[in-house]
Amino acid sequence: GDSVKLKLPELKVEKVLKLEPGATCLVVKGKHAGKKVKLKEIRQGSESIAPRAALEDNGQEILTLASYLFVVGDEI
Repeated sequence: GDSVKLKLPELKVEKVLKLEPGATCLVVKGKHAGKKVKLKEIRQGSESIAPRAALEDNGQEILTLASYLFVVGDEI
């Protein structure tokens, strides 16, 4: 899902980082864990298939579960 950038120590929300095409994400699980990627699209799932994300990693397209993504923005 979306991520929130907080200002510390006030805990003030500075920015909401949307999980949408073009977002910079970190893959946090699976065989692509640790990669910083660009989200191309989210492919909707069904009752038995979880939504998948098409990602760009150094010019190559990879697929992973959308739930494995954490939106980080361009700051890192």
